[in-house]
Amino acid sequence: MPNHVINRLKFDCPKERLKEILSAFSFAQINKSTLVNINFVKSIQAEFSGNYLIKLKDSKDVLTVSRKYFKEFKDQI
Repeated sequence: MPNHVINRLKFDCPKERLKEILSAFSFAQINKSTLVNINFVKSIQAEFSGNYLIKLKDSKDVLTVSRKYFKEFKDQI
């Protein structure tokens, strides 16, 4: 698995604790089930719905940043 996206993995700790631990390694939550390494974000594009799309460096992956998490994500980049 690439080291820039953590998506739908099971961990034995609360999501908030995991988020706190990974934030020290430049990870940010972008939607309910996805954390992304902000060092791998290539571009951000707004959608009409209010969500945002991010493209990752060295990947064809396009991920959705939900409106709920965008402000926190933006503050980290």
